[in-house]
Amino acid sequence: MKKRLLLLLLAVVAIISVLAAVFAYTFYKADMNIIEMELKVREDRHIGLDINETALKFGIMYAGSRADRNVIIENNKDYPLNAHVFIRGNITKFVSFQERFVLDKNGNKSIGFSAYIPEGTAEGDYNGEAVFILRRKWV
Repeated sequence: MKKRLLLLLLAVVAIISVLAAVFAYTFYKADMNIIEMELKVREDRHIGLDINETALKFGIMYAGSRADRNVIIENNKDYPLNAHVFIRGNITKFVSFQERFVLDKNGNKSIGFSAYIPEGTAEGDYNGEAVFILRRKWV
């Protein structure tokens, strides 16, 4: 009798675990979008622009300069999404941006990225990625 009860309890726990996993995958699944980022620091005071629709490039900058770029993020789903953004790479220390925002259903949002090069920054090419993690928003 105790053995049957234990087997029944294990079966119930297994079924609940599978249902919880399916629920979590279906409703909490995240989409990830990655956009390459680049800027070049030079000592001469020339600015170089780089217009690119597939990457976030700030072009050529010098110490004390600032550049702004925008990325449009689209939500083609019929529910709102929570967005979390982070940057990785050696470009991180130069770029500021909005880390969290909400995308309305079937909407889009322009997200601003600002690069500032402080005095004393070494010449070089700085690269990284902006990573957008999008999850369904629950009310």
